[in-house]
Amino acid sequence: MIALTGSANSGKALAHNASESLKRVHLELGGKAPVIIFDGANLDEAATALRAAGYWNSGQECGAGCRVLVHESVAAQFTDHLVREVGSLVVGEPGAGDDVEIGPLISKVHFERVCGFLDRARAQGIRAALGGTAIPGPGYFVTPTVLTGVPDGAECSREEIFGPVITVETFTDETDAVARANAVPYGLAASVRTENARRGHDIPTRLDFGTVWVNAHLVLANAAAAIIMRRRRMSRSVEDCEGCPPLAGVRNLGLDDPSPGRPIHIAISVVWALPRHRETAARPNRRSNSN
Repeated sequence: MIALTGSANSGKALAHNASESLKRVHLELGGKAPVIIFDGANLDEAATALRAAGYWNSGQECGAGCRVLVHESVAAQFTDHLVREVGSLVVGEPGAGDDVEIGPLISKVHFERVCGFLDRARAQGIRAALGGTAIPGPGYFVTPTVLTGVPDGAECSREEIFGPVITVETFTDETDAVARANAVPYGLAASVRTENARRGHDIPTRLDFGTVWVNAHLVLANAAAAIIMRRRRMSRSVEDCEGCPPLAGVRNLGLDDPSPGRPIHIAISVVWALPRHRETAARPNRRSNSN
C-alpha cells in the first residue's frame, strides 16, 4: 500500500502510477468543512469552539471548521462573537512562549498560495472582518482571518485554503443550508450547531460528509473509523472493516456532551453510505494579529 496526504492532483498522479503495479492506495486529499449555525444556537459557544477548530495548527488541518454557514437572522451577532474570539489568538514563533497559539505556515510556496486566496477574495469585494493579510517580517505568518459577506460559490468558500482563514456565509432556511454545505467537491467533515433536537438528528443525515458533529467540531474518537465521502478522500482509514460493500464508507455522527436544559445528548451512530461521485522560518518575537 502507498499512503499519501496531499492535494487532489498529487493523489491523481499517485493513483495513476500505482495502477501500473496494482498497488493499493490510501489517499487523504483534503476537506472544506462547513459549520452550519442555526438561529437559536449558542453563538458564543460556537465562536469559542471555532477559535480552536478553525485555527488549530494555523488552519493546516484537513477537518478544520473553515466554512461557516450561519442563519441570516443571527449572522451579524455571530460574526461579532467570532471576531472577538479569533482576535485574541496569539501569533508567533513556536519557541517564543507558552502562550503562542498560531505559528507560521509550512513553507514559502504554501504561504504564497494562502496569500493568493486572500488577494483574490479582496479583489472580489469580500471583506476581512479580521486579518486578511500576511504579517510583515521574516517567516511565513498570516494573520488569523475572518472573511465576511462571502457570496455563494466564491472561490474562498469552495476551495481548501489550508490556512488560518474562516469564511462566513448566510443561509435562509434548512434546505438552503444543506444545499450550500453539500455544494463543494470535498466530503471529509462537517458540523451543525443547534438547540433543536430534530435538527440535531435530521440535518447530519442530509449532509454528504464522512464525519458530522453536532454542537462540536474536531472531536475525534480513536475507536471510530475516519471515512470517505466523495472523490477527494479515496479510502477508509481502517482496513479491517469486514463486510463493507465496494465504495461504501462509514459515517460517524458525533453529538456533544449533555448539559442542563439541552435536548441533544452524546451518541455515536455508524451507518453505511455510498458516496456521491462529484466530480518555517524562525521568528524571534510574538506577532500581533491586528490589521
